[in-house]
Amino acid sequence: MDRSRLPLLWAALLCATTGFGPVACGDDEMDTAGETEAGTTDGSDETTEGGATDAETETSGGEEIQFTPAEGGMRRLLHAQYVDSIALLLGGEAAAAAEGAGLPTDSPLHDFDAIGNAELALTGTGVEDYEAAATAAATAAIGDTTRLATYVPCVADGPQDASCYTEIAEVWGHLAWRRAPTIEEVDRVRAIAEAAQAWGDGDFLTGVKYELMAILQSPNFVYMAEVGEPDPDNPERMLLTPNELITRMSFFLQGRTPDRQLLELAESGGLETEGQIRTVAKHMLSKPAARVALANFYDEALHLRDLPTIGKSPGQYPDFNDELTDAMRQSMLLFVDDLVFEQDADARELFSADYAYVNAPLAELYGVSAPGDDWGLATLPESHGRAGFLGSAAFLARFAHAIDTSPTRRGNFILGKFLCAEAPPPPANVNPNLPEPDPDNPMTMKQRLELHMEDDSCASCHELMDPIGFALEHFDAIGQYRTEDHNGLTIDSYGEVPGFGSFSSPAEIGQVLYEDPRTASCFVNNFVRGSMGRLETIGEAEMLYLVEEVFANDGYSLQDLMVELVASPVFRYVTEPSE
Repeated sequence: MDRSRLPLLWAALLCATTGFGPVACGDDEMDTAGETEAGTTDGSDETTEGGATDAETETSGGEEIQFTPAEGGMRRLLHAQYVDSIALLLGGEAAAAAEGAGLPTDSPLHDFDAIGNAELALTGTGVEDYEAAATAAATAAIGDTTRLATYVPCVADGPQDASCYTEIAEVWGHLAWRRAPTIEEVDRVRAIAEAAQAWGDGDFLTGVKYELMAILQSPNFVYMAEVGEPDPDNPERMLLTPNELITRMSFFLQGRTPDRQLLELAESGGLETEGQIRTVAKHMLSKPAARVALANFYDEALHLRDLPTIGKSPGQYPDFNDELTDAMRQSMLLFVDDLVFEQDADARELFSADYAYVNAPLAELYGVSAPGDDWGLATLPESHGRAGFLGSAAFLARFAHAIDTSPTRRGNFILGKFLCAEAPPPPANVNPNLPEPDPDNPMTMKQRLELHMEDDSCASCHELMDPIGFALEHFDAIGQYRTEDHNGLTIDSYGEVPGFGSFSSPAEIGQVLYEDPRTASCFVNNFVRGSMGRLETIGEAEMLYLVEEVFANDGYSLQDLMVELVASPVFRYVTEPSE
């Protein structure tokens, strides 16, 4: 692979902010148990262009690949995954009720909610929150049994007796738990339903309500199990079971529990080869749910979801309001959705695009003509040096202070998110405060930071971050272009980091990132972190490099990258969890 040809990957979707995921957006289940729009899962090992066969995942150029899987375990569903799964299982009203009841918050670690949900224990209050959400969802479900009846017709058509409770546990419980319940589990859940019916003066639906509550509160629903079973070819590693694999794929690619056709496909041997896995992954990516899932992922990864909560000085920025922050966020979601799903274009346009989606408020901020409709494409002024995400108001406003810019925040985010090269933590005795402004001798933000870097304890970190941020100084704390700062001082936007590059604008930083050999591997790593809830490991490095090679060979298609990742042994194998 030519390691100078490197990408950045993003995706998103309008529907992610307007409904309860794929159900509200008109998604449907898989068309058949064994056939997809992309092809068939006939057990063959044929692969997509640029993909690797099963044999090729073990060697590269005749050299054996060293691979040690990461540990398996249990991982709690993300907030959005829980809500969208309820929508699939019980309908949009039930999903809204569950969300309205208050779910436990996601707690990020290493800048990813998925890692936090994998590593942090649920509190007692969190358990109570899940009970409230399950109660609300079940109450809504018995108020309108339409969705539940598509899986278990007896709730609407009868017989409404103990046999229906058994069917709910066996059929709907199978779907909710993403595996078949055992006989003992079916008996326990049915007993809960029968006791609730007796308590409710013989009302059948009261029994249904408490049965649904029991299933939804179970760790079998709230958590994903990823422990695997012994690999017959290598007893030192575990192969995810078909149910675990389709679950991991579905939550990554569609943001929700797998539908019944996907479960049936997995359980009937439809994921035994890498060719089959790729076919199913492509099918998933063709669905509206995939756009929702990836939008949620990058809404988090790019910190777009933080925009409604940031504050700016009303005196300095009187036009900064909710309408503008909503526009900033939506603009990036429109851009990446078009780039990834409509065009399936080279993902590196995220750095180089000289256009943006704008509405009237955002067009005014960017200094371009407002579109005739609500949203439209506008070419950005070349003289401003905007390009892609780094030139977006969404990024520039999020990583700035209330009044002034923050080259440090902006530079640190670029290092960590795009290069996986976070600056080291500051020494314990460091003074984090910048020199106080002198009204009689005003300095630009760059000058103040350069003075700050004269302190050796500060320089070790700031010399990596701040020069990158200097190149963004032509954009104020809400992302407006300027030639002077708020003190009337002329902006100097030149920055240089030895071993990285020099730059004076977002477009020039983007070009350096485009050419840096760390960029592609970093964004592969970001997908590992978000899809599997953990950091990548040394033992996976060579396998992940193969994923990166396919990504480059396929023209830096983000869709192809996701397909290749789920087909990789990194995604399919684990080792036994440590105690």
